[in-house]
Amino acid sequence: MSTLPPSILIVDDEYLTLKLVESDLSNSGYGVSTASSGQQALEMACNCPPDLILLDAAMPGMDGFETCRLLKQQDTLSSIPVLFLSANDDSQSKVRAFEAGAVDYVPKPFEMTELLVRIKTHLTIRDQEEMIRLYTKHLEEMVDQRAKKLSEAQDELARDFDIQRTLKKLMELSLCENTLNETLEQALGTILRVEWLTQRPSGAIFLTNGNTDTLSMAVHAQLPLDTLRQCATVPSGACVCGRAAELRTIQISPTGSTAHHRPCPGLKDHANISIPISMEDRLLGVLTIVMDAPRELDDKERQFLSGVADVLAALIRQKRTEADLRLHAYSDVLTGLANRTSLIEWLSETLAAKRPATVFTLNLDKFHIINDGLGHGMGDQLLWAFASKLSDFRAGNVIVTRLGGDEFALGLSGNTDQQSALSFAKAVQKTMAEPLSVAGQSFYMTACVGISRGRAGADPHDTLRDAHIALHLAKRQGPGSISVFDPIMHERAGKVMRTATDLRKALLKDEFIIHYQPIVALATRKVIGAEALVRWNHPVRGLIPPDEFIPVAEDTGQIGLLGEWVLRNACKRYHELAKRADHEHFMLAVNISGLQLSKRGLVSQVEDVLQKTGVPPQLLKLEITETAAMGNVEKTIPKLSRLRDLGVRLAIDDFGTGYSSLSYLHSFPIDTIKIDQSFVGGMAPDNENMEIVRTVLTLADVLGMDVVAEGVETEEQAALLNSMGCRRGQGYLFSRPLPFEDFGPF
Repeated sequence: MSTLPPSILIVDDEYLTLKLVESDLSNSGYGVSTASSGQQALEMACNCPPDLILLDAAMPGMDGFETCRLLKQQDTLSSIPVLFLSANDDSQSKVRAFEAGAVDYVPKPFEMTELLVRIKTHLTIRDQEEMIRLYTKHLEEMVDQRAKKLSEAQDELARDFDIQRTLKKLMELSLCENTLNETLEQALGTILRVEWLTQRPSGAIFLTNGNTDTLSMAVHAQLPLDTLRQCATVPSGACVCGRAAELRTIQISPTGSTAHHRPCPGLKDHANISIPISMEDRLLGVLTIVMDAPRELDDKERQFLSGVADVLAALIRQKRTEADLRLHAYSDVLTGLANRTSLIEWLSETLAAKRPATVFTLNLDKFHIINDGLGHGMGDQLLWAFASKLSDFRAGNVIVTRLGGDEFALGLSGNTDQQSALSFAKAVQKTMAEPLSVAGQSFYMTACVGISRGRAGADPHDTLRDAHIALHLAKRQGPGSISVFDPIMHERAGKVMRTATDLRKALLKDEFIIHYQPIVALATRKVIGAEALVRWNHPVRGLIPPDEFIPVAEDTGQIGLLGEWVLRNACKRYHELAKRADHEHFMLAVNISGLQLSKRGLVSQVEDVLQKTGVPPQLLKLEITETAAMGNVEKTIPKLSRLRDLGVRLAIDDFGTGYSSLSYLHSFPIDTIKIDQSFVGGMAPDNENMEIVRTVLTLADVLGMDVVAEGVETEEQAALLNSMGCRRGQGYLFSRPLPFEDFGPF
């Protein structure tokens, strides 16, 4: 056999995939060559046949299926194993691949560890088949040479055939999708059917217990019950099996041998052959075969049993690797809960069995604050504690899963009406609201819940999708909210997706415009500034209000690009706006989203805009929502301070609607508080809203901040605000947001 590493030809027209797989295989010790087309692959394979080919199905020109067929038509290349790697996971593509001659089909995306196991398996099969081919050729030469002694060699040839057939059958078990125990049961049955080895089809396979050499019986055949009890575990060095494990050599002992000191009730006048199973100097187990009487083994029998042990070792290693992969594929590594794949399978089985199922998706409120403020290590501990508490709801008809991040899901099978579903969700919330103790700290968490009910026979993916849609609505309603899916939500979700798609195009096609709402001095009604408000002039739907597309832009992360566009374009118009307002110290207010605030580069971006547009820094006011400012206080304050160092003014927008802490507010380098229109609109003499406004004005005065009242729509509101000392306001009483062309003169 060659000492060179196995060579693998990767064929894929996607450069990134090609390079990633090439790198991983090279790091695993394989010799790798690459081709980006079927034609190139054929030429390279003819010039230098590889040991194995990884072939992409969908390629321009000659696709993978045609490439595979042409490879298999050539005698020199037909035996090369071909594994398909494809993004298509449908049955039709798999059938086409196997009809073309493929030995395996791996859907993209795939786990590299799984791919490496499959590659190793198929290379092993190829090597064993080559060994069998060479061995068969050798036997044929022997037959030719010893034709005259055919009668004497018949028994030997029959035994050789049994060896080949048995080893081949054992190796073929690696291709079966069975568990380790199922595979070992089939392997033991195959071994015990070799008649010239033993006339008594009795035996067992032992596996090592953990990191020790203690043996535990994994599978057995035709052993008395008393023997099973006596030999369930065997310490290293004890009895024949233990000696084989200790000495790592084949051991043969009759019943009366001192080595065979452990009694085997029900087995009389017998001998044991015990063969150690090991790989890379690591003991994996012992194969024990019961014989009628002890006898010496000839060299070929010893070679055969050693070969059997090698194949068993490979099978054990492979099946344990597959079990580990299956565990990772169906469970969450951090929490140990089932994962999304398990939930989909559970839903598929439940719904296919004509049983309805209800899915509850949960998302922890404000979890990102803990992750950002206390670190991901603390966040992971909190997720584990949350999962541990959530797992208490596991039952025969309930599955508990972690979908990823801070999102979890529960599946409940059986008929559940809406009221019962809501009651279950509230029970979960109540349990989750109990304090979680992590690293000596107590955390009080709330969670939003989305509920969908899948009828019998429904699509599992649709059911989970509907729960996600309901969860999204619940999160918009605020912390601790519960939302039950309604088909109308799906229509809304579709509209949101279309809006998200159109948003990407709108940024490229310059479909956005800016309206400017004047800010006035309440005492004189003179325009002293304006707030820049973005509008979307959609080519089909017309002018779209911001409450329809801003949330979508925030959810899809496009708010950053949109916010930068507004900042740059509003500042470009600053000097003309100030001239039309006829105010020397005209203040331009521009909104900054929470996403913009969290990203690096905001300060340098603002500095660049100021330099290129010539806007005086002290006349640019950046407005940040209360929620965005409080999202991550430790990171927000330094960034706001750097903005203030540029000379820019800062304002807290929609004050009173978020969750500001007064203990933090005085630490923020804020110049202005903007009173939300919900308080201004509800003002009346001596009512609660008026007292809230009065309190905000007093607070601002103590902290040395300005105040701007939003949503002023009546003269009475303007008069009340002015009487309480509020000096600035904006609202429909003074002017609606105006296109640039209609702004001023006033």
